[in-house]
Amino acid sequence: MDKQSQRFSNLSFEAIEHKKVNWLKTGLVWGAFMFITMTLLMPLITGTEYDLTIILINLPIWTIGGVAFGYTMKWWMGKRLKNADQADDSASGN
Repeated sequence: MDKQSQRFSNLSFEAIEHKKVNWLKTGLVWGAFMFITMTLLMPLITGTEYDLTIILINLPIWTIGGVAFGYTMKWWMGKRLKNADQADDSASGN
C-alpha cells in the first residue's frame, strides 16, 4: 500500500488547453477521409466494381456525417473545457 501512494505523489495536472479549431473544417476533412476510404478504397480492396449511384449517394452522407462529427467534437470539447474551468474555480475557492 505504501508503494501505491508513492506512485501518485509526483503527478502534476495541467489545465486543458482548447485551441480555436474550425469545427466545420475538421468535420469536412473527416468526412472526406471517410468518403475516400469507405467509398473509393474499400471496393478496390474487396474487388467489387465502382458504382456511380453508390458514389453519388455516399457523397452527401459522408459530408453530413463529417459536419455532425465536427460539431459533436466542438460541443464535447467545449463541455470538457467548461467542466475543467469549473473544477479549477472550485479548487481555488472562487
